[in-house]
Amino acid sequence: MAGYKKILGCAEVIKPTNFRYCWVDTCCIDKSSSSELSEAINSMYDWYDQSKLCIIHLSDVDSHDSRLTVEHQMKKSRWFTRGWTLQELIASNPRHTIFYDKNWAEIGTKAAMSELIARITGVHRSCLLHHACLSEFSVACRMSWAAKRMTTRPEDVAYCLLGIFQINMPLIYGEGRKACRRLQEEIIKESDDQTIFAWQLSEGDQFRSSLAPDDGEVGVLAQHPAEFEDSAHFQPALPRSGPYNITNKGLSIQLPIFSRADRQLIAVLSCHGDWAKRKGDKDPKRRQIAIPIVETVKDSNVYARIGGLGLHMIDEAQAQSGRPCAIHLTKAVPETRRWPDFDLVLDSDSDS
Repeated sequence: MAGYKKILGCAEVIKPTNFRYCWVDTCCIDKSSSSELSEAINSMYDWYDQSKLCIIHLSDVDSHDSRLTVEHQMKKSRWFTRGWTLQELIASNPRHTIFYDKNWAEIGTKAAMSELIARITGVHRSCLLHHACLSEFSVACRMSWAAKRMTTRPEDVAYCLLGIFQINMPLIYGEGRKACRRLQEEIIKESDDQTIFAWQLSEGDQFRSSLAPDDGEVGVLAQHPAEFEDSAHFQPALPRSGPYNITNKGLSIQLPIFSRADRQLIAVLSCHGDWAKRKGDKDPKRRQIAIPIVETVKDSNVYARIGGLGLHMIDEAQAQSGRPCAIHLTKAVPETRRWPDFDLVLDSDSDS
């Protein structure tokens, strides 16, 4: 019923225009057809980008409510927490994207409200206004835009970001968290931006208890965009590093590695962060980002991240003290499983 009301509302909005058709995301995809669903999801960003008019209906905002301002209501609106609406927000034409409230009263255009929307979403105003293209924002920055967004199905956390990273890949519903890892693998094939490895588990991270105690090993790839929440200001360092790729042993990459006084191994990434912006530090210096690692098996040259220790921000002197090493970083460390115990009984009276 809600979908039908949305169609009627859209029809009323476009009635005075010359548009003959409208496309409603919740109604115009045949989800029973895997091929149509895959085509739609892989094409959706381009559809929004090429649209002549984009109508956004905020069903929980009432512009005539005298008790709460529209700005306050928009900050609480569910629309800004949904994973699928991120690409709609970014791709659509800023002057031809119009927000409407629950009663289909016009609130304003994306262009006119860009400053407010940037504060709500964390998406840079220059991106919202199409003054900057997506490729100008680091992988970590773009991931951070989705950090607090939710989807009904776990796979959609990755699938809703395909357009944001200009990636096409097949949909495999049922793969769960692997979808996010697969998305990152596809990004690595197209980009040498090492901020993709600059994520960390937060105190309230749902994956911390099951995958990464304080000294626990984790893979080099994030489990969820939420792990990039504090990475919005990370940028690739120049000049860029050499090529790296995913192999059957994990990520094959050359990184400078040094050992701290406590013998902890630190691998330096080819990216930097503005510590002042990230933590409110008075020191405005940019620092390089590094990750703590441990060899999974002695002399194997295969390493894993130590998840609970987070990221390290190091100065230039420390970064240059590292010795370049060609290593493999595991993509993911399997969760420990407890296998059932069985008693073996030998029957000496058996005829066999």
